[in-house]
Amino acid sequence: MTYKKVKGMRDFIGNDMRKLRYVSDCFRKVMSSYGYDEVKTPVIEYMDTLEAKSGKSISEQIYTFEDKSGERVGLRFDITVPATRVMAERGKGMPKPVKMFYVDRAWRYERPQKGRYREFFHAGIENFGSSHPSMDAEVISCFSGCFDEVGIKDCTVLLNHRKVMQGLSKKIGIEGDNVYDVIRVLDKKDKIENETMIKELEMLGISPDNIDLLMGMAGIRGLPGEAIEEYRKNIPRTEEAEAGLSNMESIMSYIKSYGASDNVLIDFGLARGFDYYTDAIFEMVPENSEFGSLGGGGRYDNLVNIYGGGNVPATGFAIGIDRTAMYLDSEGILDDLGVSGKTFIVPVGEKVIGESIRIAQDLRKGDMTVDMDATGSSVRKQLNYISKVGGSYAVIVGERELEDGVLTLKDMRSGNQWDVKRNDILHFLSDKMG
Repeated sequence: MTYKKVKGMRDFIGNDMRKLRYVSDCFRKVMSSYGYDEVKTPVIEYMDTLEAKSGKSISEQIYTFEDKSGERVGLRFDITVPATRVMAERGKGMPKPVKMFYVDRAWRYERPQKGRYREFFHAGIENFGSSHPSMDAEVISCFSGCFDEVGIKDCTVLLNHRKVMQGLSKKIGIEGDNVYDVIRVLDKKDKIENETMIKELEMLGISPDNIDLLMGMAGIRGLPGEAIEEYRKNIPRTEEAEAGLSNMESIMSYIKSYGASDNVLIDFGLARGFDYYTDAIFEMVPENSEFGSLGGGGRYDNLVNIYGGGNVPATGFAIGIDRTAMYLDSEGILDDLGVSGKTFIVPVGEKVIGESIRIAQDLRKGDMTVDMDATGSSVRKQLNYISKVGGSYAVIVGERELEDGVLTLKDMRSGNQWDVKRNDILHFLSDKMG
């Protein structure tokens, strides 16, 4: 029998895990710097919780099963829903805003493809308790800062507003759940041809003239002031849409204070698929990326109430950690992480193994990552192994050198070598590693 991993899942080992950890640590650093506290939620939730406001397409993607007591449960498909359930259960007595961040896994049963798997890693924040546009700006600034921290410079955040889209939809006679059906079609704007989009809108019973209006709105993209002016000039005005436009202008004024306005464009075709968004929505898709969106978010002011927690406004984002790592890898941004950062102790013969172990322990106490082969392998075999696993430095410990109180330090990338005093090896290595 052949044993293999489940379809759509992955194993992370060696460099892949180092890259995933690097991206996770960068995101954690930025989210913490904005005052958010880390949370963990169960990977399994009751299906009633997951289905309460997940949208049609997501309900079909939930991994569902019965536990041994017969309860219907499922794997979480994102972490916004369980975080909101936590807020509904425990948030009433907490001072607002409540600011959570997470770095964790989620699951969706969908077709595996480039950059998209059934198990994935998310980093994100949830901000509960304030409807002020400065909070939307804070979330977007943190979102942009995460990409900057991992090395994606000049990233562009696309911003839109659900009320703008809903205002036009209702103006042309689209009501109820049909509004979300239109939004789901518009959400495919960058994934399908215009002709296919038009056919899907026709299937919803929308007239050619109104399809032209929707397509015209979806085609407006540019700098915030210019794009909003173009919308007001060319798209029929409604009270709901105008409220959305004004809210976007307020958010942008605060984003400017954060120094992040150069990274934001308005895209009136941006939809975001989840039904729970109510106001501002945003997304980051790198130019010429084969992986699609790396992350996105928005405001969801009704979700806490759906879970019985009252009227608590909320906004947040989620970023795909593994997808971001794949994108960074494709751009060569993570090339330096191909080196493990480990220092290896290389004993020359059995007689120096004991002292080699002591040297390794001294370096570990100095916060160094140290590995060692204490099995008596030849120096050549040890150095060959270190090269294959991407080690940074080798500390060669020989009998004669030890008698003189000297060790040989070898840079495994450049091949350079130095004779270093036994008592200076930690300080010397620290300087080399920066």
